[in-house]
Order: sequence, then C-alpha cells, then structure tokens
Amino acid sequence: MKRKISLGLAAVFVLLVSPTMVGAAGPVTPDAAGAQAAVVLPASTAHGGGFQVQSMLDQSFCIEVAAGATDLRPVTLGQCSALGAQRWTFSWLASGLNQMIETQGMCVDVSSRKPGDGLAVPVTFCKDTRPEKLTFTMTGQIEFARGCLAVPRAGAGAAVFIEKCDDTKPNQHWKLSQ
Repeated sequence: MKRKISLGLAAVFVLLVSPTMVGAAGPVTPDAAGAQAAVVLPASTAHGGGFQVQSMLDQSFCIEVAAGATDLRPVTLGQCSALGAQRWTFSWLASGLNQMIETQGMCVDVSSRKPGDGLAVPVTFCKDTRPEKLTFTMTGQIEFARGCLAVPRAGAGAAVFIEKCDDTKPNQHWKLSQ
C-alpha cells in the first residue's frame, strides 16, 4: 500500500512494509507508540558548486568556515567576499539529498550538535552519513534530520548552529548566489 505524506510544498512517497517504512535514509522503524523514529527529508532544490550562502537576515553576510584544512573547523558568518572559505558545493546524492562541502572537501556535519545549543556546526571529513545529509528547501532553509541551520544574528563571527526548523523564523533562511 502506498501512502502520500505531505511535507510542506514537497512530498515523498513511502512504501509500507510490515512495521518498517522505507525512507530516503533507509529503513525507519516506528517506536512503541507508532511515531516515526526518523525524519524523511524531501528532495533538495539545489545542487552545484561555487555557491555563497547568504543570510536572509542581512544578505551582506555569508556562511564561511574557519581557515585551514583540519577537521572540526567551525562554521560562522562573515562579511560576504570572494574568499574561498565562503564557497560551498551542494552535492547531488542518489537520494535527492545534498551534502554541503567546503573548498577543502569537508562536509558540514551536525552529529555533534543539539538543536538550539547555539554552538557552531563544524566541518568534518565527509563520511556520507545521515548527519551530513541535508535538503535546501523551496523556502530557503538548509534542513538536516536534526534541524535547520540558523544564526543568532547577522554579524561577523556569528555561529551557524542548528535549531528546530520553523519556516517563520528569518534566521533560518538562506539565499544561494554564485
């Protein structure tokens, strides 16, 4: 039996197989109360390279990563410029999702962060794991299974963190430009 699940403007189809559902990230098993244990993200609306990711709070600020080539460098906002640290690739995975990859080839990874903790998400060596997979939504949110990328304010050095997705919050909206 097929069931259509509406996710905002996008929709995904889920095939029910006994008590386990098959989603974009693989099997998803409901908990004892029947609630879905994992979030199934809709297909992304962006892919390609060389993007600047501008904050919709103030489009003169872009997502950037700290200089260097080491693991766990923080992702923050900076004044938009031609810096390579502000250039991102949104990969195109077979699942329809993305990975957000910086110029040194590392991925934004939310696995070490909790929604609303205010801590800057890091870049890590890409491992093709669920905490690296995201969708760029039709409304401009960068949505991971754990939450959406957000900033506390538009300003140099502001941490880019994750929080519960809320399409009404302007601090979660981004614009891609090349």
